[in-house]
Amino acid sequence: MRVTQNMISQQFLYNLTNLNTNMINEETQVSTGKSLILPSDNPLGVNQDMMANNLISQSNIFSSTISNGLSWMQTTNTAMTEISQSLGSIQSDLLAALNTTNQTTESRQALSTTVQQYAQQIYTLLNTQQGDQYIFGGTTNTVPPVIASTLSEAGYTMTSLSVGLSGSIDYQVAQGIEININVSAYSIMLSPLPSGTSTTATLQYTLQQIIGDIASGTESSMQGDLQNIEAAMGNMTNLTTGLGAGIQRMTALQTQTSQYTTNLTNEKGVIQDANMAQVITQFNTDQIAYQAALKMGSQILLPSLVSYLP
Repeated sequence: MRVTQNMISQQFLYNLTNLNTNMINEETQVSTGKSLILPSDNPLGVNQDMMANNLISQSNIFSSTISNGLSWMQTTNTAMTEISQSLGSIQSDLLAALNTTNQTTESRQALSTTVQQYAQQIYTLLNTQQGDQYIFGGTTNTVPPVIASTLSEAGYTMTSLSVGLSGSIDYQVAQGIEININVSAYSIMLSPLPSGTSTTATLQYTLQQIIGDIASGTESSMQGDLQNIEAAMGNMTNLTTGLGAGIQRMTALQTQTSQYTTNLTNEKGVIQDANMAQVITQFNTDQIAYQAALKMGSQILLPSLVSYLP
């Protein structure tokens, strides 16, 4: 096959255009620091980059969910610690009422009033809010679990169970992993105590009985109250332990999710970021080749417009 001058010119211009295109891409990589400018630059790399973006986005959502859940659980833990302390104070006052001889009506009434104040504090803590949500309110946490009542010795009572007071709030913190983040007011105040003088005794019932029994000085009733308050304290310990285990698990997941996101970000950087040393070296090489091609073309081609190119 005879190689014509036209064929030589076309091949020369083709190679020159490729060199020029490569230099433009390399200049763009140097200025942006990215190796993936167009999908056609590296289809496999672009696909990997998109997958990394999706995984990072999903990981960030889980990380936000975990942070919100931890905040809720830590607020709950603080309130439950204060409730446990109030129960301990009530137990101490009940023991004082049982073990102090020759009590007057006034001294019994003073102890009863003190217990009433601790009971009111417990009820107030059960209405603790995070934002506009009641942390002990179960699934319907926009409704206060505790309301004022003139029928109770403590001046408060629990909201009807019909509003979801006993509901469990579960957060999905990873693929296929859900963790319960709440403790309901029902499980603290209205669930039957694990032991005590009656299988139907609850903390709400017990608090009301203690206030009245101390005021009246009925020793046999106070003995039963003491068993019930101890059972209630044991129930609080179990609930707090379960919450603490959940906090530990959430904290571990938070660390794992953060590390996973960091690894994905690093991987994305490897895929997307340009190797500056390599790109600059290649740009210099292509630039030299481009200048050499122009010089060679001016010598082997017949006089044409290329002769006037710099």
